[in-house]
Amino acid sequence: MRFMMSLLAISMVMLFSCSKDTLTDENPDLKKAKVPIPMKVEICMTSNTSVDSIDVENTPVLGPSGQVLIPALGLSGAAWLSGHGTLIGEMIQEESTMVGHDAYLDMDALFTTGRVVIVAVYEGRITAANHDYFDFISNIRIDVTDPSDRVITGDVSITNGTGKFEGMTGKCNLYGILPCWRVEGTVNFTEQ
Repeated sequence: MRFMMSLLAISMVMLFSCSKDTLTDENPDLKKAKVPIPMKVEICMTSNTSVDSIDVENTPVLGPSGQVLIPALGLSGAAWLSGHGTLIGEMIQEESTMVGHDAYLDMDALFTTGRVVIVAVYEGRITAANHDYFDFISNIRIDVTDPSDRVITGDVSITNGTGKFEGMTGKCNLYGILPCWRVEGTVNFTEQ
């Protein structure tokens, strides 16, 4: 019985010590494998107050007696982004930015559900700690019905990148409560 236990222990040591080297040598580079790669990112924004806010294309909504029910709305025109994620690691906040445009009030949401929802497009750049970056376009919806609980949802399209992000494209979803949100989806790499 002792002999069997000793043989089993020696076999396990050999198996794990050999398989570690084998797995390391044979681990495929996911970029070259041409398969979707999962991406998860945690992001928080800090408004760049040196850039004007973007006005939401709406006029104040007035009640029956002339009181303002929904005032004219605005969004941050630009922001710095901080956070971390798979493939990225830690972001460089001074170089990770977004700029907004095309904002409007979703009148369908207002009239059908009573929700005050702002729709906008943001373009930006995420820069990793090694200074490689990728660009993105994001279509967002921000439910501002309760100003203390501004829920953001939308999608992110990754358009191009440099260094380790060269040839990267992808489509992700985003959701959260401002000023932070989570991005989840997949990316692909084209051959260079």
